[in-house]
Amino acid sequence: MNQIRWKAYAGEVLNGIVLLTLASLAGSACDLAGSANDGFELASGFMNGNISADIFMPDEWDVAQWVMLVLEIIGYVMYFSGLKKFSTEQQQGDADAVMKVRSGAILMLIGTIVGHIPFLGKFIKLIFVIIGFINMLGGYKALKRSGTFPATAGAGTLHSALVVQLIGVLIGLLPFMGFIEVICDVIVFFMVISGWSAIKNTKLKWDEGKDVASQDDREEDYSTSKSYAVMVATSSMYELRVYAYDKKGTYDPELSALAEEEIREREAGRRTRLTEREARQQEKGQDYALVLSQKSDDELKELIREENMYEPAFIGAVREELQARVLGKRRQKTAEEIQWEELRKEEEERLQEEKQKEEEECLRKEEEEKEELLQKECREKLCKSNENTARILFIVIGVLALGLIALSLIGYAFFK
Repeated sequence: MNQIRWKAYAGEVLNGIVLLTLASLAGSACDLAGSANDGFELASGFMNGNISADIFMPDEWDVAQWVMLVLEIIGYVMYFSGLKKFSTEQQQGDADAVMKVRSGAILMLIGTIVGHIPFLGKFIKLIFVIIGFINMLGGYKALKRSGTFPATAGAGTLHSALVVQLIGVLIGLLPFMGFIEVICDVIVFFMVISGWSAIKNTKLKWDEGKDVASQDDREEDYSTSKSYAVMVATSSMYELRVYAYDKKGTYDPELSALAEEEIREREAGRRTRLTEREARQQEKGQDYALVLSQKSDDELKELIREENMYEPAFIGAVREELQARVLGKRRQKTAEEIQWEELRKEEEERLQEEKQKEEEECLRKEEEEKEELLQKECREKLCKSNENTARILFIVIGVLALGLIALSLIGYAFFK
């Protein structure tokens, strides 16, 4: 057995299952959407009295369905091819069990295709599906109980998935229980993904006592280890980080471990070299500082003008000395200059505060004037409103008085 081939072949099986399942679901969805679209167009044609022949021509939903069919076929090819390759990495008994699973899957696929034949298609499909199901169940059961198959847990999950699928099919035969079968199919899909993922990620153990790997495999592993050592020794730090960290899961664990160890060794050597270089530079820097401190500014500037004649480290020390002297001169301000600066800042702050207070006072006065004008307008409106109300009341009272007088005259005339 080889870890890289094991992972690659199991991954091909897993990818094939995912691809054919998703493509099948997408194809069914496209078929449903296309049928609904054709139905709407046909109904619209009947209502308008104009049925176009374009309704019966292929549309975008039909094209999408064909694309999904091609992807589903590719998924089946990956699935069957991956199982065949995966069987070559197994012991004789385990290889027979894997091929038994493969033959069972092929029989079930043939049954599904034959089921579209009129009349006897359903009966022939049932026979193929039963035989294929028994083969797959037996293959996974043999892998689950095998003493040489490293991923018995994943095989057990796949065996349980087939049992759940059988239960869903049997319950789906009952009236009004079709949704139970759909739920079981969803559970089976995730169990199959989980089972093959566990098989793919299984860490193999090369143990001579248990005969997990053959002599040829051990010789190949030895030569592989030698080639890994050469590869690691000649790789750059970027490539080593890819092997050890960035894409660790895609390479052989032995290669990743060697790359990680090589990175540690190179980092340790680099730190040692840097420490030695820094110590030498520090000693030189101390000597340079002692010499340069005795030179004038003009002499230092002359050295910089002739920098091509000296070492870069010496010229760097000259520049640092000049910068230090310039900074020292800038720090030699007198106490009076500092005090004057502080007084100027305080005066500016005071003027700023006075200006701000004046602005606030102006704003306050403007608000008070606006408020007085608003109150005056309100009083005027209230007075006008009261005058109008009094006039209305006077008119109403006058009208009522005239009405009473009129009623009295009418009553007097009536009773007289």
